[in-house]
Amino acid sequence: MKKNIVFICLILFMNSCKSEQNPKDVVLIYLNSIDKYDFIKAEEQIDLNGEVLRGFNYIKAKAKKMTESEKKAMIQKPNYNIVLKTNENGFAKVFVSNIENEARTYIIDFYLKKINGKWKIYKIESNT
Repeated sequence: MKKNIVFICLILFMNSCKSEQNPKDVVLIYLNSIDKYDFIKAEEQIDLNGEVLRGFNYIKAKAKKMTESEKKAMIQKPNYNIVLKTNENGFAKVFVSNIENEARTYIIDFYLKKINGKWKIYKIESNT
């Protein structure tokens, strides 16, 4: 019985360690969620008190006005180039650019901070 309890605790501990995401993972999950109109998952990646919330709500409102066929036409399978620029003292900056379509190159800086032990996006700046 003791062995079973220790084994279960070990499995739970290992799973909790694996689930910690780095800043690049958070940005990729956010971008993929927005691309798929999965605003629930995207919202989990942002600081609900940060500057990013205003832009997120704008995107969400625009998507609500779109028909399903318009959404399907917009869905892409982008190929992002994501680079972690800094990661210091609970803050991180992630640089994102597209590498698939050079006719429309864009560069976006994501600013993240740890909130309750999880990385959250609190600010996004576009440099296009």
